[in-house]
Amino acid sequence: MEGIKGFVGVDLIITDDDSIGNDPIYFLEINSRFTTPYVGLSKIAKFNIGKSIINLLDNKISISKLYKEGFGSNKFDKMVKFKKNGNNLDIEVL
Repeated sequence: MEGIKGFVGVDLIITDDDSIGNDPIYFLEINSRFTTPYVGLSKIAKFNIGKSIINLLDNKISISKLYKEGFGSNKFDKMVKFKKNGNNLDIEVL
């Protein structure tokens, strides 16, 4: 998303219910903090996310370098799914 910098959370609802329209993906909001996604990403990342954030803040690494070395070079070889289960949030590694 153009104009957004840093680590943010983008909340979406993805449904397979064809009766509610043609587009099964609904945008909810952008959060200016890195909270729940960290829990899921930390389960599948092959690099230290916290250290990368600190290095970004200290200008020791750039977003483009992090993308090339971290996100862009298959450092995530799995996906995670978040699902509300009653009062709990289940995080499943796919």
